[in-house]
Amino acid sequence: MWEEQFSELSTFLFRTWLLKLGLLKIDSKVSSIQFSLVLKNKEHSYLSGMNPDYAKFSPGILLDYFMIEDSIRNGIIIYDF
Repeated sequence: MWEEQFSELSTFLFRTWLLKLGLLKIDSKVSSIQFSLVLKNKEHSYLSGMNPDYAKFSPGILLDYFMIEDSIRNGIIIYDF
């Protein structure tokens, strides 16, 4: 039940540009993923996950870097972990 509600909420937030999704692949496999909530000029990291097979590469930190870089390009001035 909660999976369906989370899916519906995520879809709504994504369509209204309030949800930002980040995905990092290594060798065509997902190594980390991140959900952020965006409101005005602030971005709040909400939920993230990492494939433990790639832990030695620190894909979560690398994805954080790419997410912050993208936020700066899009006028975000506050990035909250």
